[in-house]
Amino acid sequence: MNKINLVEKKKDLLKVAKEFKDLPRYERNFMISGLKGGMSKRSDSVLDGAVRRAWEEDPFTMSEEVMKMIALEVVRERLLDLHQVVVGFLDSSNI
Repeated sequence: MNKINLVEKKKDLLKVAKEFKDLPRYERNFMISGLKGGMSKRSDSVLDGAVRRAWEEDPFTMSEEVMKMIALEVVRERLLDLHQVVVGFLDSSNI
């Protein structure tokens, strides 16, 4: 549950947590408040459940999918730069 700091009656959170307890594949709950560093507990739990093993793929080999994503990101960045230049030009020409 996220943003628990916004809930006035903390006992209500416990009632909701009990309702979720019986759901299939529901193992535990995390009361997360970004104001109080709640994400660290969830991150620790995920890491505790992770299985340590060797990588299946070479980390230095770029797949075609990765190259496509990089190309898309470069195009988006250039279009954003162009958009900002055009908007800046239009704003300055209205003076």
